[in-house]
Amino acid sequence: MRYFSLALFVIALLALTTAVSANTAYDQASLARLLDQADRDAFHEDPQWLALVHYEKNRFSKGVFSPAITQSFFLAEHGDLDPRAELHATLKNIFAPAPVTEGEEHTQCAFIARRYWLEQKFGQLGSSFPQFTCPKYEQWRAELDAKGLTLIFPEGFISNPASIFGHTLLRVDASRKKGYNEILGYAIDFTANTGDDSGITYITKGATGSYPAFFNLRPYYQQLKHYADWENRDIWEYRLNVDQAQVDFLLMHLWELSDVEFPYYFFTKNCSYELLRLLEIGIADFEASTRFRGPVFPVDTVRVIADKPQFVTSTRYRASPETKLRAGLSKLPSEDLSRVQAIVEERLAPADQMLQKIQPSRRARILDLAYEQLRYDYLAGNISDLDSRGLSRRILIARSRISGLAPEANSPTIDYKIPSVRPEQGHDTSLVELSAGWRDNESFVDFRLRPAFHSLMDNSGGYPEFMEVRVLDTSLRIFPESGRVRLQELTFLEIDSLSPRSYAFKPWALSMGTGLRTRRVRDDGKLDDALVWGTHLGAGLAWDPHPAILLYGLANMRLDVGPDLENDFSFGPGARLGVFAGKHEARWKGHLFGEFTQFVLGDTTTSLRGGAELRLTTSRNTALTFEGSANQIHGENWFEGALRVSLYF
Repeated sequence: MRYFSLALFVIALLALTTAVSANTAYDQASLARLLDQADRDAFHEDPQWLALVHYEKNRFSKGVFSPAITQSFFLAEHGDLDPRAELHATLKNIFAPAPVTEGEEHTQCAFIARRYWLEQKFGQLGSSFPQFTCPKYEQWRAELDAKGLTLIFPEGFISNPASIFGHTLLRVDASRKKGYNEILGYAIDFTANTGDDSGITYITKGATGSYPAFFNLRPYYQQLKHYADWENRDIWEYRLNVDQAQVDFLLMHLWELSDVEFPYYFFTKNCSYELLRLLEIGIADFEASTRFRGPVFPVDTVRVIADKPQFVTSTRYRASPETKLRAGLSKLPSEDLSRVQAIVEERLAPADQMLQKIQPSRRARILDLAYEQLRYDYLAGNISDLDSRGLSRRILIARSRISGLAPEANSPTIDYKIPSVRPEQGHDTSLVELSAGWRDNESFVDFRLRPAFHSLMDNSGGYPEFMEVRVLDTSLRIFPESGRVRLQELTFLEIDSLSPRSYAFKPWALSMGTGLRTRRVRDDGKLDDALVWGTHLGAGLAWDPHPAILLYGLANMRLDVGPDLENDFSFGPGARLGVFAGKHEARWKGHLFGEFTQFVLGDTTTSLRGGAELRLTTSRNTALTFEGSANQIHGENWFEGALRVSLYF
């Protein structure tokens, strides 16, 4: 009996070995057919395959390369440079033996999207792919319960150089079950790990792609807390018209990108560009990244998405705490503003008898805004959590004890105005300008190119108010009568933030800039033009006494360096004053300004400039501007005026 059992075991083992060998031979034959088919039809040249491995054209030689740094993202030895070899390696990996260790998943579980795409591409031949399960992916996918996608655009944040142009996220929307709230979903972003770097190191490494970056999936409420609450950025949401298959495929690829490192370039391969590439992978007929050959600004990617017909189904605006509070306080009479301030400063108790005499709805509004003001001060870091907690509680208790309120007044909401111009509807980010003018009885023509971004005289619809950011602003001046041509200006970076002050908000007005500029210098007893490298830094205050008026004043320090200056440099303090006239988004805008600099070191002199600008926005991307200024330096006076025609693109 023992020998009989042993014989049966040997026979079964031989049968199993024969079956495995036959199956292996069948798999190898199937693989050979698939490899041959892939080569005949040049699958490795398919745009979708190139996108899945993130291949890009090599600008310095023929062929392509993938910028992904993590080597485990590639299955072939030179998969980052050879799409055909990577496709072959992927197919071979699909047919690799299943793992024998319990609980271990097939290596193809790391490349869900590649496998799915190849199955679809091969059609009927794809049915020969070995079948296996990926429990970790399936669990992750089930937890997301993804049914849709929404593009998220937090507006620019002047206090962080990496966020000054805005940011983009891609929210994964779950099925809209009863009680579902969008803020409980997840958001995809692409962020750089910059550590504690700052200043020149931060800018240099960011511009040269020296920071590692990764795709991340985080709870959306955390993103809202960061961008809306802590950074006080207004947020726009664009729900996208995508079907379930597109959502599924995009998430398959996102799974493949787990822990895959890419280089981060602040101006090109940034958050917005990479999210655009991710969308292109999920949506096969959506080609957008090829429209960018230079800098990629988040608002431009929003425009590309909004330009695709019927791709955006709806939009939503989420105002920041500051926007809401400004709107609420602007509607209060002055005596109620004083009461709000007194409560926040604990000079007036929330349950004070004086407040009890005020009409219930009005008293409720005072307490609501006092609470919002206290919350804003905490988020802005003006007050500690410990200091705000007790007062917040007393305000809420006093508010809850108000009786006789209408039902709508029991919900402490603040009404605010939704901007009439969305970010993608503002002027395009690049500018070309042609000017004709005169100086010292000599005419000139200026040609100007500004790659980015926005100035205080531009129509501000779709852009953060009171902010100017100019990058590589370049101007050439031609004097037709003499035939002279000179570089008038090359501003590498200019930033102005003129957020107005009020009793509740106390931001500093800030100004900084650096680059080449033309300065008039004394040469053999007369004034002549010279190119200097100028850097300035200023701080001050701004006020808006009327919705159409902005007053500002700043103290400046300026340093000019150049061989045409006495001692090769000029340094001194100064001041800058002005007033802007024109409502936000208005077609007409005016600007009166005055500047004074007392250069006390190096090439010493007094520089004065005062003038006016008047601008008419003729369409979304065109404008006319007249500027005139009176100037003095080294005791010499001159007048300069010009008419400018602006075209944004």
